[in-house]
Amino acid sequence: MPDRTIQVVSSIGSGRTPISAFDQALTAAGVHNTNLIRLSSVVPAGWAVTPVAPDAVSFPFTWGDRLYVVQSEARSDQAGEVIGAGIGWVFLDAGHGLMVEHHMHSMDRKPAAVDKAVIRDIRYSLEDLVRNRGGDPGAKGLVYGHLTAVATVTGGQSACALVTAIYGAEPWEFEGLDQQPNTGMTQKLSA
Repeated sequence: MPDRTIQVVSSIGSGRTPISAFDQALTAAGVHNTNLIRLSSVVPAGWAVTPVAPDAVSFPFTWGDRLYVVQSEARSDQAGEVIGAGIGWVFLDAGHGLMVEHHMHSMDRKPAAVDKAVIRDIRYSLEDLVRNRGGDPGAKGLVYGHLTAVATVTGGQSACALVTAIYGAEPWEFEGLDQQPNTGMTQKLSA
């Protein structure tokens, strides 16, 4: 039976461009060299959500595998801007859950204030999602959680704040394709 734990990891990155800052944040999170497939924010019944340190991500994947994720990111190249990203989750009494992702950019708030605002928006969204499903967001039995990342753009560099919830990974396998060493992929043609 596959592991039914969604691992949530936060990271920050910097680079000469917002894209390279994003790549460094992926590398810092240990989820680089994969093809990210973004999911909507529904947690199946019977699954758990666990925040992990970047060096503790334990999904087995290799170069190019599909990585199923919910992701929140903020990228910027504006010197002095503070950026924040976060993912929050709630488990309902039936054992299934919901996730939301929020991000923020601010030129006039300190990192702690950006973090607090992202957490506030996560909580508001989760409460509204519970209400949208006919629930009471303050009911006993609901379990809330969140993980955030905050970065400040400095020194002529771009920055990225990234939080990734990893649902699972799998390799690419297509009927009729062979992987040839050092030649890339070639398609088998049939008459």
